[in-house]
Amino acid sequence: MVLWNLHTYLPMVEWPAHDHGNGSHHQILAAYFLTPNRLLTHGRNDGLAVWDTWGYASAAIDAPLTVPDRCAAATAPPPRLLGRMEIVNGGFCAASVVPGTAVSF
Repeated sequence: MVLWNLHTYLPMVEWPAHDHGNGSHHQILAAYFLTPNRLLTHGRNDGLAVWDTWGYASAAIDAPLTVPDRCAAATAPPPRLLGRMEIVNGGFCAASVVPGTAVSF
């Protein structure tokens, strides 16, 4: 998973969002911002994950229009995992988010 800074067009952070710690990366079917600081990702065959992206969202908004170090994304810590839910969907259909529904993490 990569979060991009749209001011500089460079990656802010990169991390294996759906690898379960065993090095086998799963394709990400969908990603939605539930709030400005909560990212929901849906990995193929392994469920949903919610990430705390607070530091990255505020950095992207408040960032000055300068070109940062291109290697910064490789060393930035990944967002904090807030929760994971395993689902069975056959690995083909992405999750959908209904606007206006209550979400709390």
